[in-house]
Amino acid sequence: MKGRICKICAESGIFCEQCDFKIKQGLISSTEIEISKLMYELENKFKDLEHVQIEFVSEVDSSNIFVIITSDSSIKPSFIKFLSSYLGEKTHKNVKVIEKTNDMKRFISQILFPIRVLSINQIWSPDGSHEYSIRVSNYDLKKNYINIAGLEKLLSNLLQYKTRIQTY
Repeated sequence: MKGRICKICAESGIFCEQCDFKIKQGLISSTEIEISKLMYELENKFKDLEHVQIEFVSEVDSSNIFVIITSDSSIKPSFIKFLSSYLGEKTHKNVKVIEKTNDMKRFISQILFPIRVLSINQIWSPDGSHEYSIRVSNYDLKKNYINIAGLEKLLSNLLQYKTRIQTY
């Protein structure tokens, strides 16, 4: 497994030069260190984590954490669900583990789940720039409390373009 910090630093709590530099520069947060440490602990028990790489960890608000991972091979959805519940239990927060894919709709749907994504549109401006508009079910949005502003910020950061979530 490859985390945001090296395995020895995560397990010992004493950081090497590279990891210390990343922490001081603000490239790695304390949440990323905590998630990496927990994932390294699981790596010894589960062979599925051998080829996993932690791409991104973000705390949307005080109770929601998103962990985005990639892997050489396909990860079973049941194992991703187990990872989410295990990390949530250890951190006492709602943790959502998401597998990064090239299919944008599937990727965004994983982030917004249980809210249904109805469509994803690119809106082009006359100056050549563009942004994403994501239409979601109004019924699902009312049923599930979700911090829309935090998710828009997260998606904008991940997709590297401004993103708006709209209800329909």
